[in-house]
Amino acid sequence: MFVILPILVVVMILIVRLILAAIYRDRQQALQSLSWLTIVLAIPMTFYLYERQHPLAIHETVEWWKSSREYKDTVLAEGTSVNGDLKHIEWEFMGPSFAATTVYLVFDPSDSLAAAAKSHQPGKFAGLPCKVYEVRRLESRWYAVVFYRDETWDECS
Repeated sequence: MFVILPILVVVMILIVRLILAAIYRDRQQALQSLSWLTIVLAIPMTFYLYERQHPLAIHETVEWWKSSREYKDTVLAEGTSVNGDLKHIEWEFMGPSFAATTVYLVFDPSDSLAAAAKSHQPGKFAGLPCKVYEVRRLESRWYAVVFYRDETWDECS
């Protein structure tokens, strides 16, 4: 509401201005309004298309900037895994129960997930219990790992 409504108001004002410029045959004002309208619509569309390709990426980045110190302390306080899994915590759980997506915050001391993060491809990677949908690098040795719907770390182990 606080994002879409202001954008819609600006778009409506620009459309009205464009129509008035066309009626009064003011070519310069029409071109100026059309330019602004294009810019105002292009910016949110770019974010929308990026978010479709990488769900939760923008949200994760902002959350990481805001609270990375607390998250790091929580993950590093976890005990070592007996089966060789990387240290992790459940970071996000989004969506309805029939189509929930679980995202884990993972600490990888050897940075072995870097190649997986660059490839943007699903797969089974060392230190993770099962095939995952996506690995995103937050910073050196810290990753957001997106599991397939209805799978959790413990169910795969």
